[in-house]
Amino acid sequence: MQTPFLLIWHGGFSVHSDALSEPWMMTRTAMNNFRNAVCHDGTGMTCTIVDVIPIRAVTLRDRMLPWRQIPVRLVRQPGPDLSLADVRVRLLSILQGDSEIADVLEVPVDQAIAWVRKALTPVALIEAAKAILGAR
Repeated sequence: MQTPFLLIWHGGFSVHSDALSEPWMMTRTAMNNFRNAVCHDGTGMTCTIVDVIPIRAVTLRDRMLPWRQIPVRLVRQPGPDLSLADVRVRLLSILQGDSEIADVLEVPVDQAIAWVRKALTPVALIEAAKAILGAR
C-alpha cells in the first residue's frame, strides 16, 4: 500500500499517512469493526483486513474494561478490485447513513458529500476524506 491511504470499515473511515505498520492499538470492539475493512491508496490499489489478531494475550482486565486498547496485528489480503466509483459509494453511504462518524465531522454533511462527489482520482478522494475528518 502506498501512503496516504483510506481505511473504510462498517460505519466509518479514516485516513492514515503511515504504512500499515504495527502494532496498531485497538479496543476489542474496534477489532471486530476492522475485520473486513478495506484499504484504498492513491494508486487505486486495495486490500482487505481479513483478521485482527492481538499481539499479546487478552487479559481479564482487557475484557472487563471495554475501552482498554491492546496491541494488534492486521492480517491483510489483496483486493477486492474496487473502482473509484465503488469507493466513493462506500464513503457516501457512510456519510448519508446513520453512523457514528457524523458526530465527529469537521464540516457539514452536505459539504462532505459534495467533496466526495467531486473527487475524480484516488488521491483526490483520500484528500477529501482527510479534509472531512479535519486532517486527523
